[in-house]
Amino acid sequence: MDYQEYNQRSKDRAIEMIWRGNDDFPQSRDLFTGGLVDTSYGPPGGFWFEGFSVDPIIDNEESDEYNLPQRLNDFIKQIQHYQDQTHPGNIMFTMGSDFAYYNSIMYFKNMDKIIYHMNRLHGDKYHVIYSTPACYTKARNEAQQKWTVKSDDFMPYSNGPQGQYWSGYFTSRPGFKGYVWDTNPVLQMCHHMNLRGGNALENRGDLAEFKLASAFGVGQHHDGISGTEQEHVVSDYTRQLHRGRTACRDITNEVLEKDFEASKGAINCEYRNVSICADTETAKEFTVGVYSPASHAFHYHVRVPVNGSSYDVTNQVGEKVPVDVVPVSDNTKNIRRNRGFAKNELWITAKTDGLDFATFNVKETSEKYDVVTS
Repeated sequence: MDYQEYNQRSKDRAIEMIWRGNDDFPQSRDLFTGGLVDTSYGPPGGFWFEGFSVDPIIDNEESDEYNLPQRLNDFIKQIQHYQDQTHPGNIMFTMGSDFAYYNSIMYFKNMDKIIYHMNRLHGDKYHVIYSTPACYTKARNEAQQKWTVKSDDFMPYSNGPQGQYWSGYFTSRPGFKGYVWDTNPVLQMCHHMNLRGGNALENRGDLAEFKLASAFGVGQHHDGISGTEQEHVVSDYTRQLHRGRTACRDITNEVLEKDFEASKGAINCEYRNVSICADTETAKEFTVGVYSPASHAFHYHVRVPVNGSSYDVTNQVGEKVPVDVVPVSDNTKNIRRNRGFAKNELWITAKTDGLDFATFNVKETSEKYDVVTS
């Protein structure tokens, strides 16, 4: 939220609102949303229980460090601070932030003490509980309160008068965005192969799937896929995704060879997006395997880097499949530089059933056809 809008909403106790993002569907697609007090998704001031940055709550009256009354008073002051900027009623403290909970025991012990002693000593005015954003939203909704309605967009926005505009999330680091997007079907396929392999994989399937799922989840962090991270960070995210994909590839090949009688030693062409696949670029005849992780029938154009201009392609039952040969664009050649030498792409119209593995036999022919250029 722009700092000017935030400042005004704070004064009006209206940092939470109904956001009408689509005027064509008023109310039916409205969202309850808003800013956070002090523009922070961390805990209220003085309650960051990480390391030694704040005093922990000492509730032992025999201790020389006994500070329970003062710490509860600090907590009540934060409640009032939040109440001054939000609609009357329930408030939400976000107890956590980046790089928090390294010592989660410290956090939870102190939160437990706050909840217990606040309800014991100040329960006539306050009721403190562990909660979630969903529970908080439900409580706000049940209170039947009236909210301001925002119909414009949030971005781009500035967080200060010097013009520190937040924008570019949609275009920054497009390579990493694409890699994360492309990894999702790989993860789904890995999950299916792990289930198919069952006990025969022992725990290797679980380890491979977890490795990729973990990297995939981290890659979707708000400083990951958004592209706001530093270069060495996105390099690490990419490396973790690649390791996960490699582990899943090995499991997938093993299961496909066993359950679908696929050819052994299958090659995964990881760089088809820039028309690089050494095996298909040089081979006169090869087989393409396509697994669909979708639960329904699927039509998809498989793009295979080649150097020939004419090919016959048949599916697993010997039926001829329609194909096109399209020249590799100059832009793609500039991106891949000298890492690949395919002149054309063979576009195969693949049709698969849900959770199905389809194979296509490709053979270069001597017939001369014009390469599709449009």
